[in-house]
Amino acid sequence: MNHWIRTSVAHDSVLDVARALAHPADPALPRAGYVLQDGLHPNEAGAHAIASAVDLNAL
Repeated sequence: MNHWIRTSVAHDSVLDVARALAHPADPALPRAGYVLQDGLHPNEAGAHAIASAVDLNAL
């Protein structure tokens, strides 16, 4: 599903939250400093990473 969302032309723009939170050495995992102890939900640093990933020109 993510591949289709990322590569489809059905959308004007996509905010790829998984990519914004991804660990640089293993993109399948979230960066430890960006998620809560549950390993899934973003913490404050993760929220900043997501906000930084927004393409303001797409708005």
